[in-house]
Amino acid sequence: MLSSADKKAIEKRLKAMFARYAELDDALWYLSQDPAVIRGRIRAYQTEINGFLKTETVKESVVRDDVQKSLKQFEKNLQSFLQSDELKNRLPRVERLQQAVVDQYAAQVDTVTSHIGSTLSQRGAQYRALAQAAEIPMSRAAAVEGYTIRAVSIGGKQYNAVQLGEYWSRMLDEYGTRQSIQYRNGANYPLTSYVDQRITTSAAETDRLTSVVASTALGLTLGKINQTGTTDSCVFWENKYVFMSDEAKAQTIAQYPNMPQLANIPTVQDVKADKTHMFKWNCRHKILPTSITVLSEGEFADEFEKTAAKQPAIPKKLNEAQIYKEITGDKYAPKQGKPIEKLRKAAQLDVKEVSYTIQ
Repeated sequence: MLSSADKKAIEKRLKAMFARYAELDDALWYLSQDPAVIRGRIRAYQTEINGFLKTETVKESVVRDDVQKSLKQFEKNLQSFLQSDELKNRLPRVERLQQAVVDQYAAQVDTVTSHIGSTLSQRGAQYRALAQAAEIPMSRAAAVEGYTIRAVSIGGKQYNAVQLGEYWSRMLDEYGTRQSIQYRNGANYPLTSYVDQRITTSAAETDRLTSVVASTALGLTLGKINQTGTTDSCVFWENKYVFMSDEAKAQTIAQYPNMPQLANIPTVQDVKADKTHMFKWNCRHKILPTSITVLSEGEFADEFEKTAAKQPAIPKKLNEAQIYKEITGDKYAPKQGKPIEKLRKAAQLDVKEVSYTIQ
């Protein structure tokens, strides 16, 4: 994981990048530039963010160190099981695992930066279209006397500045700014917060992937989700067992045909796909390897009933605020980054207040 000093350095570099592309949040710039120029500048910004997120500093923190640490912890958790060199030699090579996770991380970054680019492009195109409604026709100027409004002149055209400001405010509400990223729920969060959470998420994903790959190599099919003291819907899955994959589940069911209850145990992907927060964005949970499936059938059945058979009772409708309150006794107040109003500080409509008197 990144140190606090590393995080500050990353935030400083991000802010410098935001400053270099200040025009992307200048409403008047979108009206004064040719669409091709706008597209080119947005592509340049997208490319720079992509390169930034793939820097060696970030990759080393997210992948190189974390894979090694995860594999070492995996071995430590299974010390008594990994007594023979034969078993140890089955563990995946660190370098290959690192490269696999690097590739996965790079694909995630490509998806995110592509979304940032398309969001800025959509915002600019929609704003240019809306601006047409704020244009002041010359025919109207000649017909109405003594009518004074705030106006701004761009490219030889006059616009109602108040309307332009309202349209730009609407665009910021919908799409955010160059310093934000839009999450799947439609909310816009600071890009600095995203980078921090991306690193946290990737580190946890790396640890889980290491457990799955290493367990598969050793023939271990079940894992146990650790306990972190969570205050969200992850709580339903803490200390519960999961199969490492569909193949691992099928293999175990075939190995123990007299235990139909095994079919009730979900796979890692099943849990990730459910409606709880487990294994999703900013989730820190890990999968602890377990060797109970290498026990004799009778021993495994006994251990399974004691530790793994009970499944969580997840409500049909999840209320994260209620879960938080039940666990902590406090009102739900998660840290979701700065409000969109603060994001607007670097994106105010910059127009000169001039009087346009229709003669």
